[in-house]
Amino acid sequence: MQKKEMREVEVEYCDGCGNEAKNFSMCAVCKRHFCLAGGGAKHSAFSVEIFRYEDRSRLGAPVSLVCRDCGGQKFDGTIKELFDGMMGEAPVAIKK
Repeated sequence: MQKKEMREVEVEYCDGCGNEAKNFSMCAVCKRHFCLAGGGAKHSAFSVEIFRYEDRSRLGAPVSLVCRDCGGQKFDGTIKELFDGMMGEAPVAIKK
């Protein structure tokens, strides 16, 4: 016997391709969520892991990604400012 159900389900969509997905990775720079199509390679330029010794905090679990859009942008600041921004909750200010 077949049974049909109508259920309310929360669905998330990729900020890159717009496809529905179950698993996402967040860009460490712009904080947008991307699907892991192609093992993450479809939307990612870099895979990074950053550990800050000063407070023992780690970016990524175990890795975080930088999307292709952000990977090609210029950053007008120090490496410390970039890494601190990547570990923060707000997007990093980069040049367009």
